[in-house]
Amino acid sequence: MTMDILKYNKKEARINLESVHINSELAVHSGKYQKKRKLEEMVTEEYHKYLDVFEEEEKTVLPPQ
Repeated sequence: MTMDILKYNKKEARINLESVHINSELAVHSGKYQKKRKLEEMVTEEYHKYLDVFEEEEKTVLPPQ
């Protein structure tokens, strides 16, 4: 379902009328209220030895062959 909403643009100090999909808008706002969890909490214990695979930082070396 699509709906029109008003959004305030702080940078331009004006209000814009935008047509958005309500599910997309709800998904964006739901992420604002979720608590940040540690990687160890999100990955099951049996995979903790592979935690480096799930890290967000950029890898600079190739895995051993």
